Amino acid sequence: MSKFFFLVILLASQFAFAVSILQVKNNRILLSMDGEKLEVGQSIVLNNSDGKEVAKAIITQAKGEKAIATIKSGKADGSETVVVGTGGTSTPVMEEEVAADSFSKKSKGNPRLNAKKFALLLTASMNNMSTKQADRSVTPNIEDVKLTGMGIGLTGSFDYPLNTWLILRGTLGYEPFVAAGSGNFFSCDNGSSRDCTANISYLSAGGFARVNFTKSKFQLWGGAGSTGKFPISKSSTALRTDDIKLTVTFAVAGGADWFISNSSFVPLNFEYQMFQPSDTVTANQILLRGGYGWAF
Repeated sequence: MSKFFFLVILLASQFAFAVSILQVKNNRILLSMDGEKLEVGQSIVLNNSDGKEVAKAIITQAKGEKAIATIKSGKADGSETVVVGTGGTSTPVMEEEVAADSFSKKSKGNPRLNAKKFALLLTASMNNMSTKQADRSVTPNIEDVKLTGMGIGLTGSFDYPLNTWLILRGTLGYEPFVAAGSGNFFSCDNGSSRDCTANISYLSAGGFARVNFTKSKFQLWGGAGSTGKFPISKSSTALRTDDIKLTVTFAVAGGADWFISNSSFVPLNFEYQMFQPSDTVTANQILLRGGYGWAF
C-alpha cells in the first residue's frame, strides 16, 4: 500500500510541475511554466507523442508563469511535450534578442524588428545638374551651366528580411526632378535664353540591399542599390526632351526605423542617387524621407 501511495505522489508531482507549450510562432515558443522554475539560457528538449526528440530550444525570457524559448534545431508545431534540461548555458542572451520575441501584435514593449515591413514615405529631394551648353555665335561660346532645385514626392517601401541583419528592400513611388540655373550666354532653350530649366516627373522603382546595424527600438541601417526612373511628364530648356527617357540611378542610403509600438514605426532616412552621366550632362539627387510604417 505504501508503494502505491508513493507512486501516486510521484505521478502527481510530475503533472503538477509540467512545462507546457501555449503557442509556437516561427522559431519562438511561448511556454507555461506551471510551477516549474525556468531560467534564461536554460535548454529544453521537445518530444513528439512517441517520445522521440524533434527539437531543441533555449529559454530567452522568463517572467511569472510564462517563458519564451527560441528553437535552435528541429521543428515544433505545439503538440510536443517539454523536457527541461539541467541548468543554463554559458551562451549569453542579448537583450535585443529577447526584445525581438513577440507573440502579441498589440504589445508595445516588443518591437517586431525582424518582421516584414511596409512604409509610406514623404520625400523631399535636393536636385543638382550640370549641363554643357553652347550659344549660336559663329564661334560658339561653350559653358557648363549648373542647375539646382527642390521637389516633393511620395514613395512606398517594402522590406523583406533574409536573416536578422540582411534585408531586401523594394521601392515604388513618384520622384520629381526640378532644377533651374542661369548661363552667361544665350545658350539655353536652343540658344534663345540664359535660363536653363529641367522639370521631370519620374515614376521610380528601386531595389536595395539593406543591413541592420542595431537591434533596438531605434534601428539603424545602411544600404545600397539602384532605381529605375520612367518620365511620366517632362519639360526642359537645358535638355532635349526627346533625350529624356527611362534611366537608372545608383544609390547609397541610410537611416533609422523608430518603433513606436510592436507593429508600427516611424522611418527616417536619406538617399543619394547618382544618374548615369553622359558627355554633356551629370546629375544627382539627395533624398530625405520620413513617414509611417507597419511591421507584420
